[in-house]
Amino acid sequence: DLDYLFAQVGIDKAIVDTNPSCGNILSGIICFASETGLIELQDGITKVIVNNINTNSLIEVSAETPDKQLKY
Repeated sequence: DLDYLFAQVGIDKAIVDTNPSCGNILSGIICFASETGLIELQDGITKVIVNNINTNSLIEVSAETPDKQLKY
């Protein structure tokens, strides 16, 4: 459903590392995708399959969405 690429930017060096992944950022992907119109929320639970470009893996992410709404 979605592609995800995480990039870690160096603070003291001019470097951008795309080798690691970040679960904290990944946890917000349904919120971001919904707010930007990339996905449509489902009633009850919304599940998306995320293609993690960093690790070349598929990850199922879900969020509770009662009445097709996110609760922040």
